[in-house]
Amino acid sequence: MLAFGLGLANGPSSSVATACVTTDQVGAASGISNMGRYVGSAVLTAVTAALFSAVYTRRHVGSTAVADALAAGFSRSSIGLALFCAFGVVLSLLVGRIRPTGPPTAAHYATAAAAGSHTVPTRPTTGGSAVGERGAGT
Repeated sequence: MLAFGLGLANGPSSSVATACVTTDQVGAASGISNMGRYVGSAVLTAVTAALFSAVYTRRHVGSTAVADALAAGFSRSSIGLALFCAFGVVLSLLVGRIRPTGPPTAAHYATAAAAGSHTVPTRPTTGGSAVGERGAGT
């Protein structure tokens, strides 16, 4: 089930991330999208493991049989994962409903410029000083 779900999620998320940028920014958008998925997966794995460990430890210390404590930990961590998945589905449905209400304003352009400023390609200058072509005295 996990592989099926990842197969359904990875393709569309990569497509959305790369469809929103120009062709020279596709590599950066793909990398950022992948990094977000990897970091999110690592964080959710840690949260799930902590939930499992907390439930297992509480049950095992409370003189519950090891098998019952393991089952309780697995059950609670599975419920936690299901809740996180449901939250993701709701969030994706809500994001899809957001539509601009009118033409972009100066605030929209400023936000877009700030969000994309780290991906602006830069080229080293040839010739001239670090201050500029004319030098510091002009």
